[in-house]
Amino acid sequence: MPPDRDELEYTWLKRSAPIWLSPRTVAGYDAGDFSSFSPADRDQLTAQVNAFRGVAEAIADREPTAAELKSGLAYLMNFINLLDHLALDAEGRALLLALYRSRITFPDFVLGIDYTLDTDATGDPGIWIWVIVPDDVDPDSSEFRQFSTQFRKEVRRALAEVKSDRLPYIHYRLLSEAVGLMSEGVV
Repeated sequence: MPPDRDELEYTWLKRSAPIWLSPRTVAGYDAGDFSSFSPADRDQLTAQVNAFRGVAEAIADREPTAAELKSGLAYLMNFINLLDHLALDAEGRALLLALYRSRITFPDFVLGIDYTLDTDATGDPGIWIWVIVPDDVDPDSSEFRQFSTQFRKEVRRALAEVKSDRLPYIHYRLLSEAVGLMSEGVV
C-alpha cells in the first residue's frame, strides 16, 4: 500500500529540515526593520522568531523529532503569515500557488524551491528559480530528467496562468551549496 499524504509530508519535512529548521533561517531578523508594524505586531513577530530559533537551536546537529518538526513548522508558518504582505510579492505568491495547484508531482529529491524576481542581462523581466536537491541526486536518472522537463513546462504554464511576462531561469542547487550560501548570508 502506498504511503499516505501525511506520511509523505512528514518524510519531506524531515529530509528538508537542514534547510529550513535552522537558526540561519531567521539570522537576519531585526524587529527594527518592521517600523511600519504596530508595536504589538512587532512583538508578536519577534515572539514567533524567538520560538522558532529556540526549536532550531535545540536540535543543533541532530535529527529533529516529530514534535520538533511540527512546532518548528508552526512557528515558521506563523512568522511567514505575519510577514505575508512583505515577504512575498503578489506576482511571486501567485506563481507559487499556481505551481502547487499544478499537475506536477514533486519527487522525494526535491527538498525546496526558492525564487528571485529581477531583470535579465537584456533588461527583460525574469524569474530565477532554484530547486534544492540532495547532494547525492543523480541528474542523469530518468526520474530527475522527467521531473525537470515536467517542472519547466509547469513553470511556463503557471507564468501564463498568472499573466506574467517573466522569462523563467531554472537551476538546481545541491543541499550543501544551499546551506553554505545561507551560512554566508547570501540566500
